Amino acid sequence: MSDLVEAAASFGSAGAAAALALRAPELLKEIYGDLAKPGVAQVGKAIGELLGLGNTILLPLRLLNKRAAEFERENFELLAQKFSQIPEEKVVEVNPEIGLPILDGLSQTRDGNLRDMFAELLVNSAREDKSGSVHPSYVGIVSSLAPDEARLLKFMKQKKIHPYLSITRIVDAKKHAKRSIEEFFMEIPGDLDRKDCLSIYLASLARNGLINIYDDRFSTGEHAYDHLINEVKNRYAGIREFKILEKVEDNTLIFEKAAIFVTDYGFEFAFACLGMDSDVQKNEISV
Repeated sequence: MSDLVEAAASFGSAGAAAALALRAPELLKEIYGDLAKPGVAQVGKAIGELLGLGNTILLPLRLLNKRAAEFERENFELLAQKFSQIPEEKVVEVNPEIGLPILDGLSQTRDGNLRDMFAELLVNSAREDKSGSVHPSYVGIVSSLAPDEARLLKFMKQKKIHPYLSITRIVDAKKHAKRSIEEFFMEIPGDLDRKDCLSIYLASLARNGLINIYDDRFSTGEHAYDHLINEVKNRYAGIREFKILEKVEDNTLIFEKAAIFVTDYGFEFAFACLGMDSDVQKNEISV
């Protein structure tokens, strides 16, 4: 155990803060073992001044616990791996208002997708050419996401418009009363843990301003709905597309076309947190 960690153990949080304020390089050496490892110099330049502030004051104490130390080292190895792709001269100090909440998020998150988003956000906050594009609100959004929502957003960032079908059953045609059968029949990533929670996930992404859900707009792309319609007809016998002014009988199963749009804010958030790092990629996104 290093002298720094022993000091933290002997003198508690106040001692840890004093030690960290003077000896951040020793803390990084305790974590990495070798300061010459790829990316470590960049990590130190980006967040060295943050160590000892906020909840990072407890980092030496967490290193005393074998399980916590292993977890923290995994986080810092992830950071070093990402920072190793950036020349040291292109790295700037991270703003505490952004960096401290990100480091807190890394320490409290077990899901790999969310940890990677926090790490990517920290790296982009330290890039000389991108730091100004990282908004403080992004940290709170990542903290609020469920793991499945992170997977869903990673899938949805590939294009602007996502067609979906809304499936309902006519309960009373005269009163225009319908009962929802499947609110969002659409393409989704195969690695979602709870596909039955899709509507909750989409509502969360919409609440955070990352997507807009429209039930009165749809994609005009040729064949945009063909695969969904074929699939829905195979799954629901007798289902038909609802058309305005068309007369339907009670108990008829229908589907209606609709669409989800990824917002500009959603794309900017994705660029900062999910590794999409050029305007060329954004401009080439399929609509």
